[in-house]
Amino acid sequence: STLGKMKELLILKSLLLFAFTSPSIAVEVNCKFSYKAKKFNSFARDFYECELENIFEEPIEATSVTGCHVESASDSDVTDFLVGFAVITGNTKYYPTKMCTHLINLKKMTLWSSDALEIKRDIFSGCEKLIDISIMFSNQKKLDDDLFTEIPTLKSVSIINSKLEFLQKNIFENNPALETLNF
Repeated sequence: STLGKMKELLILKSLLLFAFTSPSIAVEVNCKFSYKAKKFNSFARDFYECELENIFEEPIEATSVTGCHVESASDSDVTDFLVGFAVITGNTKYYPTKMCTHLINLKKMTLWSSDALEIKRDIFSGCEKLIDISIMFSNQKKLDDDLFTEIPTLKSVSIINSKLEFLQKNIFENNPALETLNF
């Protein structure tokens, strides 16, 4: 019947509209967990790291974080998140969002970048304890002016080997704790 076909077309149109407007796909994120020790100048610290192992070709939202934890550690022990060189050379196009929902004590995020990657605000969603962000080898010429708005605890931002041309004048206006900018 004509009415039945119209209903089918309406349902199909709704599904297609959802598919093209849905901002991300929910997936499990796999980490390589490890303890690290780093020394910067005279400052040394030990930390527990999650290095991203997935390669994403479309926007994704982390529904859970998996991987083998070291000794008796858990997700709540993770203080550092790294999207490293191995993922970038594997042609990942997107950073996962909502990582801080699972890694609740995350303090440092290091994002290696390439032509395909865009750094957007939702990457930092829920990162209430984040104090240090490093953006490395980014080919982005500008960062959105609302990129850091949800991170009032942010103390340090490093943008290293970047093609960034300028920063919006109000990009750090919601970061009262910010102490250090490194370029």
